[in-house]
Amino acid sequence: MTHPTSAHLALADWRRRVAELYATLRADQRPGPMRAIAFRTARDRLFGSHPSSAIPEAERRDFRGLAYFRPDPAFSVRARFEPDPDATPLEVPRSGEGPQIPLARIGWVRFAVDGTPCSLSVFWLNEYSGGIFIPFRDATSGKETYGGGRYLWDSAKGADL
Repeated sequence: MTHPTSAHLALADWRRRVAELYATLRADQRPGPMRAIAFRTARDRLFGSHPSSAIPEAERRDFRGLAYFRPDPAFSVRARFEPDPDATPLEVPRSGEGPQIPLARIGWVRFAVDGTPCSLSVFWLNEYSGGIFIPFRDATSGKETYGGGRYLWDSAKGADL
């Protein structure tokens, strides 16, 4: 039987390695698609081998990688941040059980895709070590991607690209 502390140490190692993946991606100066492929390859390797992976242990030996959309430069855009003067507080449901997640909207990022103005809310996480969080949902949510949505930035996880 494995000591319970081993699972905690494995999870701490998982989090450190995920943060390192994002740090490596931020430092990579290659063109976007090449950076994406390198990041995805490293992440797939981690998912396929680490004891804290979401991939069940019995499936890791045959794991060949996650399904990804091809990198599309049209969605690599610059955005400007606009602060929310009220830092509007709100709570959102968790994907599992438990109390709602307390957030404060601290602003918006504004940008355009194919000439169409777009914006996303920028939140501060009022728990879980704090941090900036920019979630979104799109037409793929619940069909081709996770139903709860995805995120562009999660500084609590080191995913601050």
